[in-house]
Amino acid sequence: MNIDANSNKICFLHRCDKCGSGFNAKRELNFHVKSVHQGVVTHRCRYCPYSTFYTAKLRQHMMEEQHFDKKDMAAAGVTFKRVEPDERDPLAL
Repeated sequence: MNIDANSNKICFLHRCDKCGSGFNAKRELNFHVKSVHQGVVTHRCRYCPYSTFYTAKLRQHMMEEQHFDKKDMAAAGVTFKRVEPDERDPLAL
């Protein structure tokens, strides 16, 4: 993020063509496009139909839905399965 000295407006290096969101790194823009506009799913909950592009959101979901509490997650060595491309929802692509 840069700030234009003349206008004091925030300037981003990369902008989304679809919604205008700004990002500092091309990688952030690519994540945004895949997760928001293309609906790509890379992680699925083992206990319900919830799915997301982000590991952190899956962890948060599991805590909020009480699929596990923190102690049980650590004791069970819970890992978060990354969905392979052929397992992704074809309608979301």
